Amino acid sequence: MSKINEYAWPHYFLLHHGVFREHSSTTKLRVVFNASAATTSNKSLNDIQMIGPPLLNDIFSILLRFRQYKYVASADVEKMYRQVLVQPDQRDLQLILWRETASDELSVYRLNTVTYGTASAPYLSMRCLRQLALDTDDKIIARVINEDFFVDDLITGEDDPQVLLNICEKTSEILKSACFPLRKWTFNYDVNKEVFKKLSSGEHCQNKTLGLGLQVDKDMLYFTTNVENTSKVTKRTMMSVISQIYDPLGLLAPTIIIAKVLLQKLWLCKIDWDDAVPTDIECLWNRFIQNLSSLQNIRVPRYVMSEHVLNCELHIFTDASQNAYGACAYIRTYSDQSSVSVKLLCAKSKVAPMRQIFWKRWAKEYVAELQTRTKWKTRQDSLAINQLALIKDDNLPPLKWKLGRIIRMYPGTDGISRVADLLTSSGITRRAFSKICPLPVSP
Repeated sequence: MSKINEYAWPHYFLLHHGVFREHSSTTKLRVVFNASAATTSNKSLNDIQMIGPPLLNDIFSILLRFRQYKYVASADVEKMYRQVLVQPDQRDLQLILWRETASDELSVYRLNTVTYGTASAPYLSMRCLRQLALDTDDKIIARVINEDFFVDDLITGEDDPQVLLNICEKTSEILKSACFPLRKWTFNYDVNKEVFKKLSSGEHCQNKTLGLGLQVDKDMLYFTTNVENTSKVTKRTMMSVISQIYDPLGLLAPTIIIAKVLLQKLWLCKIDWDDAVPTDIECLWNRFIQNLSSLQNIRVPRYVMSEHVLNCELHIFTDASQNAYGACAYIRTYSDQSSVSVKLLCAKSKVAPMRQIFWKRWAKEYVAELQTRTKWKTRQDSLAINQLALIKDDNLPPLKWKLGRIIRMYPGTDGISRVADLLTSSGITRRAFSKICPLPVSP
């Protein structure tokens, strides 16, 4: 950040305010910038920015890989956005007003680095990381940088503790060469003090991993949801509570689906966001809130595999009702030297649609298939190569159907053709036999 006395056109002043985070171990007070505020031109900085292609990795895939390794490590890039410089001719689009005390005059400052809150910030920072992966000759480190980062959080693992330490040290060196220092290193096993000091590791205790709590000494996942019940229960407060329950792997699906079903019932009641909910729904909701505190006592094993595994199986179970449906996946491992181990990998739940369309689809799609269609099961020589035919179009009258010549037919596994290509004035068109009307003329 640089203090300036004049600035060029175009320019943009960023709105900003502070956010206090009591539970943060590094940055208690974080500045939030708003680049979406419109100016006198009715345009904001985010309106004119190109956001670039999406480079964020899938958090679900990262967490699944995180659970398959016996030894894991996590860290984050220190002030990641602030490590990337912006082109000098673009920096006047990141101006702020600031003064140290209330008695000082307002001064204009120019932000020289990528700013959190701008539309292009995620792409610019992630693209710099991807460039480090392209520049390195180590394929393993390149894979870690490309696949194991979610924004500034690194989560990786290996089944060999020494191999994992080597990966962490090399990754830290490569990122540090580009001013991306990794900090707050956490391991789920004991490492020597020299490695701790070299990696600037954090305390070996409870830690958050992409929003999930990780008790590293016991290698357990836990949930840190703290929800306070309000005196007035409305649709807005219920939605707020549900959104606070962070569960990317669906491990709390049986619990969350209860709240989702209650919220769906409110939609059927057609009440406004701030209206009091019916008494029966309020009683069910209060009971749900009271039991929600029990989530803090739940511990889920992070490691889903077992040692000396010879056989690994994935078992998926599904079920449905009129209110909701869901699925869960279990990992079953066993070998000659160990007993059978079954652990929950992930789950997914969803409320049933408010409009019941099952029976309509059943009558339209399934019942119709019960009728025997002999024309599809017996060979008929009604079409031939080079034969002229009209292409049936349900949206046009017959006199406007396209004329074409059959140039190729596609037999199925049973040797019976059901699809053909026709050469028309606009090109080659592929249609089913039921849409082809042969003309009674010689080719």
